[in-house]
Amino acid sequence: MRTRKDSRKIELGDFQTPIALSERICDLLFAQGTRPASILEPTCGKGNFLLSALDRFVSATKAIGVDINPTYIEQVENRLARRTDSNQATVLQGDFFLVDWERILDELPEPILVIGNPPWVTNSELASLDSQNLPEKASFRNLSGLDAITGKSNFDISEWMLLRILEWIDGRDATVAMLCKTTVARKVLAHAWQQDIRLGHSHIYLIDARKAFGASVAACLLVCDTTNKERDQICTVYSDISDDAYETTFGFRDGCLIARIEYYERWRHLVGEDRYRWRSGIKHDCSKVMELKKEEHGYRNKLGELYDLEDTYIYPMFKSSDIA
Repeated sequence: MRTRKDSRKIELGDFQTPIALSERICDLLFAQGTRPASILEPTCGKGNFLLSALDRFVSATKAIGVDINPTYIEQVENRLARRTDSNQATVLQGDFFLVDWERILDELPEPILVIGNPPWVTNSELASLDSQNLPEKASFRNLSGLDAITGKSNFDISEWMLLRILEWIDGRDATVAMLCKTTVARKVLAHAWQQDIRLGHSHIYLIDARKAFGASVAACLLVCDTTNKERDQICTVYSDISDDAYETTFGFRDGCLIARIEYYERWRHLVGEDRYRWRSGIKHDCSKVMELKKEEHGYRNKLGELYDLEDTYIYPMFKSSDIA
């Protein structure tokens, strides 16, 4: 039976980052040349990322942590009070969806490092808990009417948060490093590229979520920045935070999300003209009238009805088993 405490943890997507992982991530960013003048953790929880970043990035003169949980804010304040650099950091209690982030960012010196671990929970899960911890209701990702009433309208809260964060830093000198589900990272990058947000080269580092959080989900560290003024719509994927060589790449080309950029560039000349949009499932749902068998006097559907149809609109059907 789910307890009130369990429900509250789910509602807030409360998976605290182990200090060993936050330190490894800060070490990685430092090795890549990240030298922020300020640090921002929008959902700081117990403060492991905030404190690890303060330890590693001595270049930072200001740090801000924000969290909705007052108990966590008190814990972070107590941890900061024992540090010699406590005057550089401020923690605030606030709801991510209500905080005036533009005002906060305007007060931070650049370059800015936005780092953290946003909630791992979907809007549907929150709705089942009758939670109010949701973004303002609006058409998310500009979905069409049909998509909006199907599964595509369900989204991770971290996806919404990350998209807002990328919008904040657009035009600023900043780096974003966030833990999230791998599917969320890909969706966020695809949306940012579609909206022409000015990102440089992006990276995904896969992590063992079961080991770190006890969660059975594919997860990663997403790193992207606007420090490089040359825009790049490509992401390299590493199998682990400690890997020097990337495993694969994906990106955005010709208005489409591409799984393997190097393959696409090699065979791009075969793409041809894109005139049609395929909606999966329509043929399957209407198979009794759309699947036809040619006979001497016309085409017969699965209802047994015979029709005289123009050959212009008749196409051969191949099932996946046929292709295999």
